[in-house]
Amino acid sequence: MEEEKETGNMTLVEMNISDKFQLLTRLPLMQGLGGKDLAYIEETLGLHVNKCTAMPLAVQGDLCRDLTFVTDGLVTREHDTEDGRIRTISCLQTPMAIEPECLYGISCLYAASYRAQPGAGIIRIGKRDVNMLVDRYEIFR
Repeated sequence: MEEEKETGNMTLVEMNISDKFQLLTRLPLMQGLGGKDLAYIEETLGLHVNKCTAMPLAVQGDLCRDLTFVTDGLVTREHDTEDGRIRTISCLQTPMAIEPECLYGISCLYAASYRAQPGAGIIRIGKRDVNMLVDRYEIFR
């Protein structure tokens, strides 16, 4: 069962633990974790699902500061060439992680812009918390 609380551009969705567990097991990087591991992550990080209004989740060329999962809804990806002459726009399937390689990659800048449509579910994990997950779980390495 879900309950929503308004917070600016996002609405916090309160979920029971069973629904949250089902959701987490569908997310990239979380699929290889067992129930105890997911329970630990939830207890430690307090992962919250937020429903958003139409808003950018990442902007091409900006620094990646967190790991962003889109749990459901519609996401569009826009990429401009360096000279600005060509733009590609794609609709992406969820659940998905937005350019997780940018968190620690050779380039820590987003290669494209991502926009969630109203009602998309978003989970963000800060880099410090991702560091803890990398240390503890091989699947995050």
